[in-house]
Amino acid sequence: MDTEAGIKLKETGTLLGQYMIVSKHSGKVLDITGSSNNACAGVIVYLSHGGNNQRFDVWKTSSGYYVFFVKHSGIVLDVPQSTSNDVQIIQYTYYATDNQQWSLEPYKGDWVFIKNKCSGKVLDIKGGSWENCAQVIQYPKKSSNVDNQLWSLVKIEEPPED
Repeated sequence: MDTEAGIKLKETGTLLGQYMIVSKHSGKVLDITGSSNNACAGVIVYLSHGGNNQRFDVWKTSSGYYVFFVKHSGIVLDVPQSTSNDVQIIQYTYYATDNQQWSLEPYKGDWVFIKNKCSGKVLDIKGGSWENCAQVIQYPKKSSNVDNQLWSLVKIEEPPED
């Protein structure tokens, strides 16, 4: 968050807390491939192990969109400047661009579609895979068979620091 955009977000946005993002389809969570700290590392789903590469500091911008900072790397979920289908979501340095901002569209219960501001497409598990390491992509929101596009943000209550 040490970019100019990150500093502005701290001043004008609201930190909602730390979350894991769970797939309705498989019960797996968003994860950064290989716990990489590198920009452009791919986002996948993986069994939850509680690592910081599966935790996100969620910020709400002053315009009402959400930004997901990956806990272990300090960079954000990003669509690599594309509106095409099947583009893998990555982590990237925060510049407050539309491809790094998301809306949460309620479905049923605690499930939401996570929709990208730039492309208008939602997070999707590629091919409806049940496997660990399945790519998370952007894809048009479907009207049926939507479980691989539904997510729940589960707040992590951190123990108090000594």
